[in-house]
Amino acid sequence: MNCETARSLLAFRRPGGPAELAPEDAAALARHCAACPACAALASRDAAFDTAVASAMKAVPVPVGLRDRLVASARTGQAARLRRTVGFRLAFAASVMATGALGYGGYLKFFLPAPDATEFVKNNENAMDAPENEVALWLSSQSLPPHLPLDFDYRLFRDRGTEPFQGRDVPVVRFDAPAANGRQDWVKVYILRDTQFNLRNLKSLQTAEGSLCFAQVDRDPAHPGVAYVYVFTTPTLKPFLKATTHHLARAASDRVSPDAICRG
Repeated sequence: MNCETARSLLAFRRPGGPAELAPEDAAALARHCAACPACAALASRDAAFDTAVASAMKAVPVPVGLRDRLVASARTGQAARLRRTVGFRLAFAASVMATGALGYGGYLKFFLPAPDATEFVKNNENAMDAPENEVALWLSSQSLPPHLPLDFDYRLFRDRGTEPFQGRDVPVVRFDAPAANGRQDWVKVYILRDTQFNLRNLKSLQTAEGSLCFAQVDRDPAHPGVAYVYVFTTPTLKPFLKATTHHLARAASDRVSPDAICRG
């Protein structure tokens, strides 16, 4: 073995070197160093340097709890990475769901019917051309008798709908008399059901003193579960009835307090 080969093998003999020497190479290197003073001196210096470095490293004090801190730091980093991963996946899932919801909403909107203005016109023309039929159909849709007890003049028909009364929605039909002296007179026909109110003592109620409205109660024997309360601004109901009507007397004596429903 020559010196060049021997010196290249010295690095492999160091502790922690790249690899261990094969037994035959280690024996050949030992024989060469025994015969070559220069290579022996180089090997001795390398060994002394390695020993000094190892001693210095071992002399450095290890802080108390360093191992636990390193483990905790590693776990914290792992937890943070896990949270980031989970958060990203949740955000991605939420974005997918939101996109799907928007797409589904757009799909539903695509199949919604387009508004047809002619339907609005037709519905209002029906109410103008045949208001009595319009009211009858509406009353039937409310599960009420289709005809009012009194023979109202439907040329005066104004509107129909519901109004809140004592915490319940009550069906009501309104008629307006021609305005006179700047005053608009009207009558509202409230239809009360016995499923909403106790109608047994309705006749015993009285009109409040000083009220600007009058009120009358009407009952139809054919429909005992329904009561009609007429609230009006004229002394009698005559201005709102057809000229040939003879039904007003039936309701003239039954009066009810209009305070809660006389709104104008």
